[in-house]
Amino acid sequence: LRSDWHRFLLPILCYKKRVSIKEVGLNWHPRVHGSSNFGLKRFPISLANMVAVKLKLDFGQCPMLLMGWLALYLISFALLILVVWGMTPVDNVKLLQLEVGVMVAFITSSFILLGIGAVAEILLSAKRKGST
Repeated sequence: LRSDWHRFLLPILCYKKRVSIKEVGLNWHPRVHGSSNFGLKRFPISLANMVAVKLKLDFGQCPMLLMGWLALYLISFALLILVVWGMTPVDNVKLLQLEVGVMVAFITSSFILLGIGAVAEILLSAKRKGST
């Protein structure tokens, strides 16, 4: 577990494993020394941890699925740029170069994501075979 994941990961894992949870009452005492660490400064970290836990639980066993979806979105954006570019006349050469550059970057990134997903699947498969 990473730090601060206990708030998100443990209850979700317990729920998925059908572990029974019982609430235990505590006696709370007023703070005697120092100040609380809770506040708005922890919100971005908690939000990032929630997203990380969600991705780990949903795509931890099939990373190619996540990478495939991301690659599909990037290719869709590239095709959208191509369609918009084809419908609008562009007189500015620098704007044309920018559009082509963005399309190439999206398509290249999608292939890189697919490669990362494939490598992650291979590593996960090797880990499963080694642990049995």
